[in-house]
Amino acid sequence: MVTGNFVTFVSAGSVFSLPRPFLGVPRNLGPGDLVFPSATSGLIGVKRGGAAGPFSIQFIPVAPGTGLPKGPFGLPGGYDPVAEVAGGILLLQRPTGQLQLWQPTAKGFGTFSRTYGKAADVIGIDGDSVAWLSLEGCADDGECPLHISTISSGQDQVVVPPDGHRGFLKGGAFQPSGNLVAAFVVGPLGPTPTASLALVGPQFLVGPFDNSPGDARWRATVVPRSDVRIGEPRGAAVWSPDSERVFFSGLDGAMHSYHPGNDAAEALDRSASYLFTVF
Repeated sequence: MVTGNFVTFVSAGSVFSLPRPFLGVPRNLGPGDLVFPSATSGLIGVKRGGAAGPFSIQFIPVAPGTGLPKGPFGLPGGYDPVAEVAGGILLLQRPTGQLQLWQPTAKGFGTFSRTYGKAADVIGIDGDSVAWLSLEGCADDGECPLHISTISSGQDQVVVPPDGHRGFLKGGAFQPSGNLVAAFVVGPLGPTPTASLALVGPQFLVGPFDNSPGDARWRATVVPRSDVRIGEPRGAAVWSPDSERVFFSGLDGAMHSYHPGNDAAEALDRSASYLFTVF
């Protein structure tokens, strides 16, 4: 995970950070089992605890002088933190998939202030918006409804999938500075399963929509020549920091990239991976 000029990661039950140009010795930040984004610059969220709980979360600086730590806070059993946002912390319950907004307190487990739905996967977060894949209403091919929810108000829209599709697969990413979401749909039929990249964005309507003139509906378009081989119904995507290009991949083969506005995606001279980041 990228945090400012640092990359943070978990290895053997410890959290490490490494500054640019990523050539030195990683700094051990202490024990941790999962890292997630903090809303405070210079901090990283860390979850600690075994599979059966109890759990705690704490926000720690990625290096001396990058911020003041917050917590620890007690975390309800069976939940994974997704990201800290302005109104609290988004939590995903396993295995029921309840995506909820939680407000921690120094004493006790805190309170849940909002529930968004049963999520199979969280695609990404951008400011006050979260893109998540539903556990319900899925097609036999693994495509499920994709929701774009406003975190603070709970307002929700279901993305209109591309023609010929019932929904979307797991994996994807919000554009860092923009209104696009990189998502995946089932690729063309063939000897091996594939996924295709689909770009999701708001389409503003000229006339009234839901009694609100000028409203927008999130719709998706499949990117030509973006098929990647998958081993499970998911892909992986990461945007460049400048939002100019999205890098995406399946389970094997080559990594691909796409610049919005180009005619098609392109294969890169890099091996595919489900776990990667872009600097």
